[in-house]
Amino acid sequence: MSSGSETRGMAMMAVAAACTSSCTILCSLVSQLQIPYYRLSGAAELLLAFGLMVTIFAKGEISKVQPHQWKWILLRGAFGSATALLGWIAVAVGAPVGDASALGSVNVVVAALLGRVFLGEPLRFLHILALVSSVVGAFIVSRPGAATEDVQQTLAHPVWLGYSFALAAGICSGGLFIASRKSQDISPLLMSFSVSFQEGICLWTVATFGLVEDGPLEPLIASPYLGMAWMTVFVMIFLVTIGSMTVGAQECPALASSAIYTSMSMSLGYVAQTLIHRQHLQPMKVAGAALMLLAVVLIAAARWWNAKAVSARELEESLLDTAGQEAEAPEAIAGEAKSKQIANLASFIAAEFSGVEKQSVRQRRSLAALARDQINILA
Repeated sequence: MSSGSETRGMAMMAVAAACTSSCTILCSLVSQLQIPYYRLSGAAELLLAFGLMVTIFAKGEISKVQPHQWKWILLRGAFGSATALLGWIAVAVGAPVGDASALGSVNVVVAALLGRVFLGEPLRFLHILALVSSVVGAFIVSRPGAATEDVQQTLAHPVWLGYSFALAAGICSGGLFIASRKSQDISPLLMSFSVSFQEGICLWTVATFGLVEDGPLEPLIASPYLGMAWMTVFVMIFLVTIGSMTVGAQECPALASSAIYTSMSMSLGYVAQTLIHRQHLQPMKVAGAALMLLAVVLIAAARWWNAKAVSARELEESLLDTAGQEAEAPEAIAGEAKSKQIANLASFIAAEFSGVEKQSVRQRRSLAALARDQINILA
């Protein structure tokens, strides 16, 4: 993908982060605004999904989808819905907006570590340092002693539960970026439909069953024009949010997407926490958020370093491993085919987050294939 596309993707991710932060701030103001946020959002997303569906059929996009691509369309919607819903619930049950955004940065570290584990690569010093920085930062941000005075006084709300939801949202967003990058050849219309439809259903479900505290419907029913105005605002917000997130995450590497999204959301979250909610930030709280942001920077540095460090020794080890596999029983060779799909996904995750370039992986595979041919000739 060209550098121009990646630059456009980064800009789109910044827009998506700003819009997502706006949604989170609105969610935190449900009691003050007296609006049914979850039901209103769900209705807006389902309306948006209907419009996207009509466009998709009109453009014939479904016929262009390959069978193996459907799982990524579904996963993009599932991870996107989980990320948004868990983030909003985190704020609803007591986690400050800025803290919830800061804890979301854990997705970068988790995804990078999973990529390293799946590929069987050793952890580098920068990865370990990023893990320590992220864990310490998350502890400082979420520990009760570092909470703002407003949160400390709201003892009726289980604040730790809000922080748990925020961490879960961060982990899910890592899956969101991977699913988006695996769907680069799929129409953004289909990806956006998957998100808006699944998210709309989830929002109505949690509101209907009372899993979240929503605002009253009566003010909007009593004033239809006010209801239409709010609906228009929400449809426009979700249209821009989902569209920019989908296109940005498809065109921008997962690590860059996550870093831009996290840093922008964190900054806007703390601005809202200070200016709108009047919650004074303590120095320890800022230090914890800075440590989590440092973890993102360290992962980015590790990716850059590893991209430059695919050595001849690693290539030689790959050839030796291939030669050893040729000497094994046919059952072992057959087992390799079964794990090919998992290896491909692991390599992709590592390339996106951990720094093992996809070109290098392909190069090792080509050399391995050459080695197998040579072994077959000699045999």
